[in-house]
Amino acid sequence: MAVTSYRPAEGILAEVVDGRAALVNPAGTELFTLNPVGSVVWGSLDHAHDLEGLVGAVLAVCEPVAREVVTADVQRFLDELVELGLIVTD
Repeated sequence: MAVTSYRPAEGILAEVVDGRAALVNPAGTELFTLNPVGSVVWGSLDHAHDLEGLVGAVLAVCEPVAREVVTADVQRFLDELVELGLIVTD
């Protein structure tokens, strides 16, 4: 089974302010402000590109939470970012 790899879409502008990532779509028409956990996922895309790596990044900074819960939440978040065109899969 192939592992899905995630990366920011071309042209996304991103800035982290007070631990929260703000993303602007390539057209410059929409601003997305991520919560702290979403910001961890976004910030981890530069070195962790698959679901397990991103889950590990979240678990490293969050209070103890069951891996299964974090995995499901991160997968839903990644799916939403893909749908919004903010990240792409390889």
